[in-house]
Amino acid sequence: MLNNFQKLTLAAIVPILALSTVIKPASAAGYLVQNATITEVENTSINGNNFAIKVSGGTGFCNNQFILFVPAGVSNANIYGRSFPMILQAFQNNHKVSIYDYTSPGTTVSCAKGGQVVITK
Repeated sequence: MLNNFQKLTLAAIVPILALSTVIKPASAAGYLVQNATITEVENTSINGNNFAIKVSGGTGFCNNQFILFVPAGVSNANIYGRSFPMILQAFQNNHKVSIYDYTSPGTTVSCAKGGQVVITK
């Protein structure tokens, strides 16, 4: 029988492993995707403090896959709080989006670090 610490450790590791099979790292920081269409919106991913979108088309490393938005992906909670309503607006109106990653260090960026949201008609 697992003790509480083992359960907590498994609860932390399993979502990370699950995301690592879906979200792959990119080779350069900057835009994760540009001029893509949102095809799916999730209010949370693996019951975390986050949300995710799936995009199709466009250009960039994260085209045709999920992009995860986490509070640590931007500099403050207000920016993070504005992202989800913007995403819903773009999804509802079928507008194109570009998603930028601010926080990945050096030349590594991840589809798990959505930051700035740009919506275009």
